[in-house]
Amino acid sequence: MKPVLPEFKKGVPITAPEQMLQTIAVLAFHLAVEMDYHYEDEDSPKLQEEVAALEMATATLLLAGLIAPDAVHHSIERFMA
Repeated sequence: MKPVLPEFKKGVPITAPEQMLQTIAVLAFHLAVEMDYHYEDEDSPKLQEEVAALEMATATLLLAGLIAPDAVHHSIERFMA
């Protein structure tokens, strides 16, 4: 990931860490739901990058004292190889 240049920091103001954590939780939830809906268990080997992203989101939330949505835990368990 590259750092954002100052001129590109305009737009939606995300000022508080809580907002960033909420955004991580929402995006992880939507990725997990889409994975669960569109893939079968045997697709697991193809989804390891997505599972790793969900695990990272879960760990980030946990470090902040939050629990990831149940759908995220479900998809990690379902597609973990």
